[in-house]
Amino acid sequence: MTKAPTLAMLPWFPRDYLAATRGMTLAERGAYTDLLWFAWDMGALPNDPKRLARMLGVDAEEFDAVWPAIKSKFVLTGSGIVNERLERERQHSQRLRTKASEKAAQAAKARWSNAASQDGPSNASGNAPSINSTPKTPENMLGGMLEQSPPSPSPSPSPSKAPAPSLGGGSKGEPVKVGKKGNGGSNQTPEQRAEAIRAAIKNWPEYKDAAIAHVAHAPIKEVQKVRREQQ
Repeated sequence: MTKAPTLAMLPWFPRDYLAATRGMTLAERGAYTDLLWFAWDMGALPNDPKRLARMLGVDAEEFDAVWPAIKSKFVLTGSGIVNERLERERQHSQRLRTKASEKAAQAAKARWSNAASQDGPSNASGNAPSINSTPKTPENMLGGMLEQSPPSPSPSPSPSKAPAPSLGGGSKGEPVKVGKKGNGGSNQTPEQRAEAIRAAIKNWPEYKDAAIAHVAHAPIKEVQKVRREQQ
């Protein structure tokens, strides 16, 4: 026997059922209903009274007592016995499920298409993270602030912290910016680095040795040495 398509819900029409079972005894109606459940789940039932009796959980005598009243509700096919009304409902339910699946697939495809059009190359490039972006760690933020040029003087006092000052110490007396490579960076002499460290400590006394070393581009041991000298 061919297994019928699995469908969870069986459409049930109480008025039709009552009309079809009027005149049956309680045992006959119960056997008929159970066979309908089996047929909905299995498809065609076996054309064998002994196997049907085992499915219903009764002996041969009990089955023989109810079968004559319900036998006419089933027709014989090449796969077994079926209830024609039940098979029509199965086909209808299968069509509805197929149609619902197709609509769901079309709706999903439309959503994906809309999402793809909205997230095109222009948006994709706009939303992509910048290659030159730098993690916002305290040291990086501090270095960035110190490398900026001082803003133009404001006619009114500003409550914000003053920008990083330019420090003397260049080879020809020109200003040296704290944290700026070049005259005040890795090419500085020890004396120039020490001067940059002292100025950084004076302007930012709350910063730790690592932050001072970062903005002055000097080794931490030189920062520690300057701090010891200032004590």
